[in-house]
Amino acid sequence: MIQGVSGALTAILVYVLGRMAKPEDRLKIFVAGLIIFCVGTVFNGVLFSATGVIIFVLCKVIFQPLFDLAYFPIMMQTIDAVAKIEKRNEYTYILSHEFGLFLGRAFGLILFIALAYGVSEDFALKYALILVGTLQLAAYPLAKNIIKQTSSINHE
Repeated sequence: MIQGVSGALTAILVYVLGRMAKPEDRLKIFVAGLIIFCVGTVFNGVLFSATGVIIFVLCKVIFQPLFDLAYFPIMMQTIDAVAKIEKRNEYTYILSHEFGLFLGRAFGLILFIALAYGVSEDFALKYALILVGTLQLAAYPLAKNIIKQTSSINHE
């Protein structure tokens, strides 16, 4: 029920943002999504109850479309710029990107398993997501730098 209602609200939000947002707004949307996800992980970890899970799921349902709305254009702009510089096929960079995503997922899984075995299962359930959410916030300065550099390359 919560996912359905929040999904409908998110669809409206993404439609409105997609119609109104300009390319220079991507970074703001990206950061807003990351913050919403991080807040959801904190509620999940601190409350460690059904309420925390519901809040986390709500935040994740809102985060994912916001993240995708901003992230994929940034990624494609980066791929276009690097392919232009190196004069290689774009699919090479898409494969590299997908491999990087796989490594990130594997890192999250290994982190969870290490915390579960090294500390406790409850600790892993409470804090692994918080660590991942906090780590994702580090993507902001990277995205800002990437947008700045690819914009200058594409304008040349």
